[in-house]
Amino acid sequence: MYSVNQADRTAAIALASSTLDHNNQTLHDHEIVSGIDSALTKHTALLVYKAQSEELDNKRKVSDVDKHVFGGSAEDPGRVVPDLVNSKGIESVVEEISSTCEVIEAIYRCSADSVAASFARVGSELLPLIIQITNHEVRRRRDFAPDSTTEIGAPPEAREIVLKNTTKIIGHFARVGGLTQILAYHPGLLACLRRIIACPLGLLPRECRLNALWVTANLACNQENMVMMACHPGLIETLVIPAFRSIEDEEENIGDIEAYIEAIRSRDIAVRAIFNLSWEPQNKLLLSEHLNLVEALLKTLMYRKSSWGGFGRGVSGILLQSRRHASSALRNISEAPKRNKQILCMANGGTLLDKV
Repeated sequence: MYSVNQADRTAAIALASSTLDHNNQTLHDHEIVSGIDSALTKHTALLVYKAQSEELDNKRKVSDVDKHVFGGSAEDPGRVVPDLVNSKGIESVVEEISSTCEVIEAIYRCSADSVAASFARVGSELLPLIIQITNHEVRRRRDFAPDSTTEIGAPPEAREIVLKNTTKIIGHFARVGGLTQILAYHPGLLACLRRIIACPLGLLPRECRLNALWVTANLACNQENMVMMACHPGLIETLVIPAFRSIEDEEENIGDIEAYIEAIRSRDIAVRAIFNLSWEPQNKLLLSEHLNLVEALLKTLMYRKSSWGGFGRGVSGILLQSRRHASSALRNISEAPKRNKQILCMANGGTLLDKV
C-alpha cells in the first residue's frame, strides 16, 4: 500500500480490493485495527497530488501551444480551451482514485465504534481529501452542463464509482452519532452536500444524490447542528427542491421503476431532513415562513397512491413514511409564534386547513 510506482500502486489496490471487499463486520473491525485506514489515507493524498500535478501540467501545455501557435493565451475570451480532464494521464489517476475509494468504502462497513476510532485517527486528513475529490468531479460536470437542458456524454465508469463511493464514505462517518456535530461543522462539507443535491437530474449517479440527502438528514438529527444547518446559506432551499418536485404529476412520464424509486426516496429523505430541523424551536419561525417548503410538505402529505405500486419495491411503504415525516414536520412548524400561525393558515388561500 505504500507503493509509489504506478504499476505497484495499481497491483496493491487490486489486491486490497479483492481481499477487503466483503460484508463481514468483524473482519472489517480487525482491518481497521491493523491500520489499513492510515495507509489508504496516505495513498489517497498521493493520488490527489498526482491528479493536481497532471492538470497543472496540461494547462501549461495548452498555454504554450496558444502562445507559440495561436499567438494568444488560454485566458483570451474567445479562446476555446481543450477538455483537459480527458488526457490519458489524468484518467489513469482517476481510475486509481476510483479503486482506492472503493477499498476505503469497503473497510468502513465495520462497526460504528470502529468507524469512530478510525475517524479519530485519520478523519482530519481523510475527510478533506474526500470532500476535495467529490467537489472536483461535481464542479467538472456542472461546467459541462450548466443547466438541466444541456446534453453531456456518459461519464467514464471510474468517475461514476468515485462519486458513489465518496458519498458512501461520508455516509459511514455520518452513521456514528458522536461524529455528526464534527461533520456538520467541518469546513465545506455542508456546501458539498448542498451542491450534490442541487445538481440537475441525470447529471450525477442516482445513488450519489440519495447518499448526500441521507447524510444531510442524519446530521440534522443532532440538536447542536439544527440552528446552524437551518441558517446555512441555501441549504433549506436545496432540500425543498426534491421535496417540492411534483412526482404525482410526472408518474406517466417518469420512465422506469428505478427512476421513480429514486424520486420518492429523494423526497422522503429531504422531508425527513426538514422534519429533523423542525424540532428546534428557533427553526420553527424560519421554516413556517418558507411557503414552498410548507407546500412541499402538503404535497407529500396528500400523495397516498401511485401507479408504480405493486412492483414489489415497497412503494406504498415509502409513501407512508414520507407522509409521516411531512405531518410531523407540519405539526412542529405549527408551534411557531401566533403571527406565523396566521401565515400558515392563510397560505395559498387556506390550503393547509383544507388538506389537514
